[in-house]
Amino acid sequence: MSLEAIKTIADAEENSRLLLQGARNAAKKAVSDAEKAGAAAVTGARERAAVELHELMKTAEEKAAASAVELSQTTESKCAAIRAKTMTRMDDAAAFIVRRVVES
Repeated sequence: MSLEAIKTIADAEENSRLLLQGARNAAKKAVSDAEKAGAAAVTGARERAAVELHELMKTAEEKAAASAVELSQTTESKCAAIRAKTMTRMDDAAAFIVRRVVES
């Protein structure tokens, strides 16, 4: 082989090596960029989920508090009705006892 052919082959090998190294670097950068983008997307999703969870919990707590107040009012009304009915029956029972004592 002539010296010029060897030089041409060496230059071609060097160009090939440089192209391969450039492709490797580009691939590494693409992977790195993708990993960073993926991590940012996961972080963003976590933050959005945390905000949404906080809002849902707040709404649920407000509904639970309103439901508790309503239940308390309903229960108090029922208790008052039962108390009134009990007082009426107690008066009837006392009158019955007095009649029985007087009649005996």
